[in-house]
Amino acid sequence: MGDREAVSTIRGYYYQFDYSLIKVLELNNDTDTICIEGIEDVDINDIDSISLHQCKCYEKTEYNHSVVAPAIRWMLIHFSKNKRKNYKYYVYGVFKSGQNKLKPLTVEFAKKHFFTYTKEKQKHLLHDELGLTDEDIDKFLKKLRININAESYEAQEDKAKNKLCTALGCRKQDVEPYYCNALLIIKKLATGKTISSRTISRKEFINQLKTVDAQFELWLLHKKGKAQFAKIIRKKYFSNMNLSPYSRFFLFECDAHTTIVDLKTIILQISKKYSKLSKRSSPRFCPYFYFYGLDDKKLLELKKTFAKEKIKFTDGYDFKGADFSCESITEEPAANNPIKFRIIDDLSLLIKTYNSLSSTIEIYQFYINSVFHECSDYKHIKIPIECITDTIDIV
Repeated sequence: MGDREAVSTIRGYYYQFDYSLIKVLELNNDTDTICIEGIEDVDINDIDSISLHQCKCYEKTEYNHSVVAPAIRWMLIHFSKNKRKNYKYYVYGVFKSGQNKLKPLTVEFAKKHFFTYTKEKQKHLLHDELGLTDEDIDKFLKKLRININAESYEAQEDKAKNKLCTALGCRKQDVEPYYCNALLIIKKLATGKTISSRTISRKEFINQLKTVDAQFELWLLHKKGKAQFAKIIRKKYFSNMNLSPYSRFFLFECDAHTTIVDLKTIILQISKKYSKLSKRSSPRFCPYFYFYGLDDKKLLELKKTFAKEKIKFTDGYDFKGADFSCESITEEPAANNPIKFRIIDDLSLLIKTYNSLSSTIEIYQFYINSVFHECSDYKHIKIPIECITDTIDIV
């Protein structure tokens, strides 16, 4: 393969990747799915139908019917086996010239230019071999869309990045890491061994895109050092002093070096900043805390410390032996119930608590080794740290 041919082939792959990226982000519902290299290059399954897409990049080639005919013949074969099903067929491609050769799709035009071909010196009439009537062909053509005036390689890449910015709410200048991650996700899908491993929903795709945030934060920590990292993260996530009445969850990974003094300092500092408890505040609110990896003995010791100092908090248990109560853990602070913060004992209780809340939820997770809690239904910031005391300078 010559250098020019190799470049064209690579551009063709990336053209299809960008097309796949655009299509998954254009899905109307979070549960709609896209399959890469399924029946066709891209298969889209939404509530109303299944659409099969062939995507071609021939930006240096003049359009001829013979270039797209094999794809259309394959679609005709599929149609002949699925006449009663609601499939739609798309051929999408960019060509250097020759687009005027494609005339309106009539039955006779399709028979002559797409379905009739020669193989091993033998002429084939595919429509006859499949036993299709003119009525069948007309029905197929109504399901078929051919666009040979597709966007250029550069224009489609720019469109893909704009779609990412819209879906993720990021600026154009910040989109590159997400774009690279998107291409990696699509490459992995395209090389999956089964249909299920090559299929992804819009929601799953966007959630996987966001993992680049955690990867970037980890790189930033090692690149900049703790002091500079803390400054950057504080400015990015914790500098807004216009405090909205949200339900904020602060999750921390603890290790053998974590002390009661450390935990107490962190809780009191965050509670002071992220609470509104004055009589004039409405509603009153205060944060939630969860400590991953903290043993029960040390957690009990922490609670006893606050109780001894008469600092009011709730953990969702109203008396010894009681079941965890979402109503108790989410109770609004009041003059006669001056709750300063809330402590959640177990990871399994987080989801229960989220589901019981009607207010906006924000989750801030600080992890030492790896992310220990996944929840994509709410704003969820994941921040790497080297030890739990690093959070004091960040928050």
